[in-house]
Amino acid sequence: MIRKHPKPKGREAIKAWNHNKIIEASIEVIAKYGIAGTTISRVVELADVSRGLVNIHFKSKDILLKEALNYMFAEYNNTIDNAVKKAGSNPVDQIKAIITANLDPSILNKKNMGVWFAFRAQIRSMPEHLEMVETRDKCLTNHLLRIFETLNLEGGYKIPVKSVVRGFMVMLEGYWLDFHLHPRNYDREEAKNTCLFFLAGLFPKLFK
Repeated sequence: MIRKHPKPKGREAIKAWNHNKIIEASIEVIAKYGIAGTTISRVVELADVSRGLVNIHFKSKDILLKEALNYMFAEYNNTIDNAVKKAGSNPVDQIKAIITANLDPSILNKKNMGVWFAFRAQIRSMPEHLEMVETRDKCLTNHLLRIFETLNLEGGYKIPVKSVVRGFMVMLEGYWLDFHLHPRNYDREEAKNTCLFFLAGLFPKLFK
């Protein structure tokens, strides 16, 4: 559902409010109908705004799609960044926070997965969106590289960090796909425990 924010006062605040309202409606429409089925008319109806207002803010469907994906991409990266910061300086706590954030309903839900996989399905015809939907996200990759390098040093391990990062990211991606295909009987706790089991095999002294 579109987030219910009260209409603010002031021209610029109202402009930003309408902008986000249209983007959030677009995300809902993409999740339900896919890229091809997303039309300005459907966005207008869901956002309860005029077609003219959508055109003023976004000019075209392609621009609207890009802005909607940018919005979700930034939201995901902010969630991961904040999770790592809140975890403190302990790298074990940081990696646990990343796992929890990736499996949390605020990120891993039908709407978000519908949008991510809708864009991925169209990536050959829309390659300009690859950076925001690919399986090698730079924000997450950089966090994981730093964390696993720290675990190597602190635990006296010599694991191939880049290979472990790729394997770990593939695991998280697999759990996203599993949820997308089987949302009704998805077990988040089992997914989290499996990720930790994987890490315990690599860092037995740090993950018990």
